[in-house]
Amino acid sequence: MYEDTTLSTDALLGWVLAVGIALCGWLLAFWEAGPTAPQALAAFPERIGVWSDDGDLALIGFFAPFIPLIILPGAFGSTLTILGIVPGRIETPLIGDQSWRVRFGLTGALAALVLLSALETRMTLGRSLGVAETAGVTWLKDGEVVERRPWAAAKRVDTSCRLEGRHREPTVRYQITFDGHPAADLSPGDEPLPAWMARIAPLDTQLRAAPPPWRRADVDSLCIEALRETLEPVQIGALRALLNAP
Repeated sequence: MYEDTTLSTDALLGWVLAVGIALCGWLLAFWEAGPTAPQALAAFPERIGVWSDDGDLALIGFFAPFIPLIILPGAFGSTLTILGIVPGRIETPLIGDQSWRVRFGLTGALAALVLLSALETRMTLGRSLGVAETAGVTWLKDGEVVERRPWAAAKRVDTSCRLEGRHREPTVRYQITFDGHPAADLSPGDEPLPAWMARIAPLDTQLRAAPPPWRRADVDSLCIEALRETLEPVQIGALRALLNAP
């Protein structure tokens, strides 16, 4: 027999509060966040790539809103969780039904947690940026130049081509590591690979000049084969050389 999944008034209120707190947290954290970025990047019209140097704390505002979604509904008597429902069985909530005093206390505490996390993300996101140019890398903090280094100062280049995601899509990554900074991520993302290769090739040539940084390649032959459907043979050869594929 299937258990009754009808939500009581209290349980529905718990879900409304949880979803409301989560949405407000995400909006506060990411809505038009990082206002210094556009002005700072205007000084680099010939930039090759840009990446965030914010660190892990910048993402706290993304993960924190999941906490009320997991905790609050159960505290208000809901037997449904965001972890999913298996046919014929309802997963046990993390916290069971609580008194109104505990409910109000949890709601206030979780709302404060999400608010502080969102503010942390908003204050951090977009403040630290890395900008790649043909001559080298520039690091910015709040729009001001912190440090510049030539490509010759790079310590390691990590490249990969792997089948990733649910649909096993070919994904290319290209990251450069300098001492004292997170890796510079110059991966193509959604950019067409031919355009990305043309943009990255001059930079890669500099990186291969003496003294070349240590290179680590993780290239799956199945990924290369999947890309043959969209790239010309010459482009496949250029990509393999760029990724240092065996």
